[in-house]
Amino acid sequence: MKALWTLTYYTGLQFARDKVALFWTLIFPIVLMVIIGSVFGESDSASMPVGLVVRDQGPAGQTIAQVLEGIELFELTTGSEEAELAALGRGDRRAVVILPADLSDAWQRREVATIGVHLDTSQQQSAGTALSIVQQVIEGVQREFTQQPSLVTVETHSVQAEHFRPIDYIAPGILALSVAQLGLFGATTLVEQRQQRLLRRLQATPVSRWMVLLSNIIVRLAIALVQTGILLGVALGLFRIQVVGSWPAIIGIVVFGTLAFIALGFLLGALAPSAEALIAIVQMINFPMMFLSGALFPLDFMPEILRPVAVVLPLTYLADILRQVMVDATPYATVLQGMGVLLLFMVASALLSWRFFRWE
Repeated sequence: MKALWTLTYYTGLQFARDKVALFWTLIFPIVLMVIIGSVFGESDSASMPVGLVVRDQGPAGQTIAQVLEGIELFELTTGSEEAELAALGRGDRRAVVILPADLSDAWQRREVATIGVHLDTSQQQSAGTALSIVQQVIEGVQREFTQQPSLVTVETHSVQAEHFRPIDYIAPGILALSVAQLGLFGATTLVEQRQQRLLRRLQATPVSRWMVLLSNIIVRLAIALVQTGILLGVALGLFRIQVVGSWPAIIGIVVFGTLAFIALGFLLGALAPSAEALIAIVQMINFPMMFLSGALFPLDFMPEILRPVAVVLPLTYLADILRQVMVDATPYATVLQGMGVLLLFMVASALLSWRFFRWE
């Protein structure tokens, strides 16, 4: 066991000294997320979609509707309560204002009326702005009608809308992509050690084959967890991603995905004659996978002829699972199906890499 931890320590030390590996593993995913998130992170336009339900057919309700329609910031839509609340739930509205049927009568009797405002809490800034404007409008109209200081109560209701910004889609994809690259390039150290005949020397020691592989796996898993923490910190802090899933589930998926891609990387490393050849092979796999797996762009954006390629790419399923768990996105495949595909890649790659592993 001591030999295993010694190997793990020196493997991690070798990685820490490799500036190129540090950049591509830890820095590049952050830069990619910041650049893409800055371009596509916010989808709010200058106009703010607001729904209005007018139950009151008297002068108060009609006046409030007219004033709200005149606000340039609002893209006002008038409809039924059911339709407008459904639109709010889909993320198509920032707020829905419901004017009660007895509004005009209550104000004529100089009584307090309650007006409901439903807000999309996933867009706190725009929802707060909409609420402030609506309150000002209602209070202004009420004072004109009643000549009283305050005869209105605004009752707010919070709704967690299924609102999807581009960055909500992209962030889990970048996390999956970083895990894939970490695993695929993970065998570079082993191939370099094989070229330098270090593995041959280890073969003459009590160190077994599984200790060499396990030490590399432990280091890669540790890096994956650090990488995940940094990327999620950027996504949550800078782009305000709303994570709706379980944190233990996210960590578990990251670990599972890392193991699957480490196994695939080991297989490529076992077959590659040199570190340079391994990098070339990995790049041939990595770049098509980056753009054809749906990690960065929805599969619906791809030409029909290319969509079947996504079926055979493991990154398709890792990105899809993370997206489902993190932001409750529409699935490409079920979580169990995705985990099954990754498990298949993991087992097949592990068995083949064990079969073709060479000490020299």
